[in-house]
Amino acid sequence: MTTISSHAPINARRPAVSKSSLSKRERFEYVLYFALSFAVFFPAAMIGRLLPQSLRPLGPTPHHISVFDEAARAAHRTVPWFFMG
Repeated sequence: MTTISSHAPINARRPAVSKSSLSKRERFEYVLYFALSFAVFFPAAMIGRLLPQSLRPLGPTPHHISVFDEAARAAHRTVPWFFMG
């Protein structure tokens, strides 16, 4: 199985909520917020690759993770905050 890190399988980054429990509008909102967040985190991940690992804006990451995956992981961690409250 492909892994993100040595401890978490790749599908562990997905939200814990099943798709069937969300309405069509809620799924659309999640995808929209994910796309917007990814658009912010992707340039940050690219710039971060130019910096030493200790100064990266998205935190230190293993060298085998792609820039796309790093931005997607950051977006998946951030999007649930839009729905709290």
